[in-house]
Amino acid sequence: MMRFTTFYSYQNSVNYFNNAMGRGFDLNEHISAGMANMRPSDAPAKASTAVQLQTALGRISQFEAARTGVKASLSFEETTLNGVVNNITLAKSSIVKAGNADMMSQSDRDTMAQELQSYRDTLMSLANTRDSNGNYIFSGFKSDTPAFAADGTYQGSNSCSSAEIEDGYSVALGHTGDKVFSNGSDNVFDALDQAIAALQNGSIDQSTLHNALDKAGSVMDSMLDNVATVRSDLGSTLKTIDDLSASASTNTINIQKRLSETVGNDPKAQVGMISQQNMAQYSLQASMMAFQSMNSMNLFNLLK
Repeated sequence: MMRFTTFYSYQNSVNYFNNAMGRGFDLNEHISAGMANMRPSDAPAKASTAVQLQTALGRISQFEAARTGVKASLSFEETTLNGVVNNITLAKSSIVKAGNADMMSQSDRDTMAQELQSYRDTLMSLANTRDSNGNYIFSGFKSDTPAFAADGTYQGSNSCSSAEIEDGYSVALGHTGDKVFSNGSDNVFDALDQAIAALQNGSIDQSTLHNALDKAGSVMDSMLDNVATVRSDLGSTLKTIDDLSASASTNTINIQKRLSETVGNDPKAQVGMISQQNMAQYSLQASMMAFQSMNSMNLFNLLK
């Protein structure tokens, strides 16, 4: 009986020593990785939660990327509209000055017409602005087609594509040219063309000339109203994007904190693992002493 008891004591000492070493290696691995829960087997319930939190962070990242893209597009449109406002304002100023055309020479009228032609050309260029991808920003779904033909005819679509920037919340990726440069049957390019033609017509009567100029001036005012409406919409959308991004940033911090606590790479878990490592080292030292003590016995003598 003494022989078997000694043998089993020896075997238990070996097992305890091996287990202590394994526990020490495992703790070192977790500490090196900076996570208390490296594998699903470490904490099955927490592993499932970690996957859910990581998925949530992924969704937030995707929406933030979408918001960044939309914001860039709308900001580019806003910059373009600034140029539109400047040129329409200058055109309106020239039209007002041309109101005295009946006291001008034909040469002066031609000069005024050239000014208006310059503003028209610039407005046409702005209306057919392309983004960094080569898409016409005011053509809506027909982004590969110039928004306006040379004669001022709108040839884009009546709506724009949209992008989801948050769960269940989508915004348009811009505005179509007909919403900016047209107002019903009135068109900024047609109005300027008529004013230019009237100024260049040396035989036109004063009443017809003034009617063409007044019409052009009225259309310029309507276009400025259009741009103001579009810019107000842009401002509202951009603010919404900023608010959603700010909220997403807060959510990200909270979720990352929960994820850290779940996988055990938060400060509290790190302190706990170091404490466990110290205990494991003490346990390993104790088991090593017991193993050495048992190993020093001559089992062959005990079994005689």
